[in-house]
Amino acid sequence: MNTFNEKPSPQEVLENLLQGNNRFIEGKPNHPHVNVERRKLASCASQANFAVATVLSCSDSRVPPEIIFDCGIMDLFVVRLAGNVLSECALASIEYGVIHVNTPLLLVIAHSQCGAITAVVDEFLKSNDGSPPKNQSEPNIQKLLNLLAPTVNETCKCNNNLPKEELVNLSAKGNAKNIVEQILKLSPGIRELHNNGTIKIVPTFYELETGRVHLI
Repeated sequence: MNTFNEKPSPQEVLENLLQGNNRFIEGKPNHPHVNVERRKLASCASQANFAVATVLSCSDSRVPPEIIFDCGIMDLFVVRLAGNVLSECALASIEYGVIHVNTPLLLVIAHSQCGAITAVVDEFLKSNDGSPPKNQSEPNIQKLLNLLAPTVNETCKCNNNLPKEELVNLSAKGNAKNIVEQILKLSPGIRELHNNGTIKIVPTFYELETGRVHLI
């Protein structure tokens, strides 16, 4: 099994992924590691020997990490939830990717026009008191929105002069930064790797309108 030291450095991984994003934007992807040989290799090899980044991303079908970074099979360990929320299971999956799959880079990807973020912003604008949205018929979705509400409401309170679209995108960015802070607070193993420079954790923002991944 490859260790962190046998993989590219966190900065090298980040730069390679951003280069892949540039290819995606330009419409000139290489489509690496998607051939029959790679599929066959995946059936008998450990992903820990190949994956270079763990990614927490939104479930939104418009934000497929492997495609926007021009990656292939066994390149990324991806965790996807609506609103890229940090639930307990999401954190467990992230820990597995970082600590057991030995990925030098951890990306948190927020995106523009996020539906989950928009739902919380809509409720804030309607109530203007910071209370979380109420959805009695969909209690599990409600739990997810409740996780987003504190950061989104704080962003809206501090920027209540902005139009809704800007509030949504600013809240999404704030949520990504908050998630990075929460990961470091709640995961001793990831925190240790981060503090000694073994891994890099980067909050990012994906623009649906341009295809560009921005570092936050």
